Amino acid sequence: MDATKTCGELHLRAQRALCDDDPHEIKLFGAGFVLGQCEKIYLGACSAAMFRPSKEYHEAIMHALDVACHIYEGLEWDILGEEFWVRRDEGKAHAIWRELKRMQKDGEETGGSWHHLRAILCGVRREDIDGTYDARAEYGKRCD
Repeated sequence: MDATKTCGELHLRAQRALCDDDPHEIKLFGAGFVLGQCEKIYLGACSAAMFRPSKEYHEAIMHALDVACHIYEGLEWDILGEEFWVRRDEGKAHAIWRELKRMQKDGEETGGSWHHLRAILCGVRREDIDGTYDARAEYGKRCD
């Protein structure tokens, strides 16, 4: 894993290689990505996944999340700040989600604890968790 890149940066590279900047293709790519992440959660590979689409793709991603949560029973989605999260709401994941919601409410959306908890939900290996993830050059930039 390259500790200098963000997942959004990698997602954008794949999208650009496959979609030719066509908005319809980008929506389909996004929907496929959502479904793939939901399958990982459903099968237990991780507890959650996060998406931060540009505003023009919010509706398409919300639709994909609705469809995915209907198909993959036991999953639900929610919004945390500017991010769409899909997750299995049980056990330790439920407690972590509640803590992230509290941190957001209290304005603690940066720093080590914030990134550590998000990484745990997304299935990042403990040795790869980066508490300074938001310091990476591409963090927060458009990825669709």
